[in-house]
Amino acid sequence: EEKSDFEPISKLAVGMWRYAPRFPQLVAVDALGEPLLATHWGGYLLLEQTVFRVPDSNRDLTAFFRYGFTDGKTNAIDYSVSGGLSLRGPFAGREKDIFGIAATRAHVGPQGRSQLADELGEPLSSAAETAVEMTYRAQITPGVMLQPVIQRVVNPGLGLPNASVAGVRLQLAL
Repeated sequence: EEKSDFEPISKLAVGMWRYAPRFPQLVAVDALGEPLLATHWGGYLLLEQTVFRVPDSNRDLTAFFRYGFTDGKTNAIDYSVSGGLSLRGPFAGREKDIFGIAATRAHVGPQGRSQLADELGEPLSSAAETAVEMTYRAQITPGVMLQPVIQRVVNPGLGLPNASVAGVRLQLAL
């Protein structure tokens, strides 16, 4: 009988950061056309919780929520919201595998939108970009993981056509 290594997750993380030097704002300038300076800062809140466990197994479902924010003057993204689920052991006998699905919405502040519109040379179609991702990490052998991922990005760069992205990651642990 395989020993259970189940460890439920119950996590709350809060953080703040700030750079001491002041940075040029993205597009704001003074009367002489010189960039205005601002303090570069931000923060986040992360909640992660195991919400279900298949009894007497290493199979569980964990949910997460993350909210992050910045000053919005020295960083194009002024806030983002993410949420998702991960299912460890999605199939009996595959308890080392993980299936995950998540979504992130990144909102771009007024200065960031102005900068992006100037770069594109046309008005933006949105103030936010949304990405939805599905992934499956399969343990092929001990120490070898293969992880395909597929993403759908809505309003990439706030003005580009929607896009789909697929990839795969190979992880070797020796």
